Amino acid sequence: MEVDASSSIGERRVASAESLPFADREVVGYRAERLYQHLADPVACAAEALRILRSGGRLVLVDQDWDALVVDADDHDLTCRILRSFVGWGLEPLDRSPLQEPPARRRD
Repeated sequence: MEVDASSSIGERRVASAESLPFADREVVGYRAERLYQHLADPVACAAEALRILRSGGRLVLVDQDWDALVVDADDHDLTCRILRSFVGWGLEPLDRSPLQEPPARRRD
């Protein structure tokens, strides 16, 4: 086990995503960012994440959709110009709305 003294959140552990060092329903939160695209068996890893997640806990999976293109800019006019140029290149916008989905929570 590794302990990160600079973190006030808690301890940090390094382990295989397929065999996490926690008891069933021990943790209140699980976060994996840009991990699942590299796993040989992402379904087994997701099952392991759910195994350790407490009822009502949060599961956050963030990964890249390499077939998608996202523009996130504070300048609305610039964003519109960029999107129009994509259309000019033959790309079709599928959605222009902000991502505001609620986080996933474990339900029993």
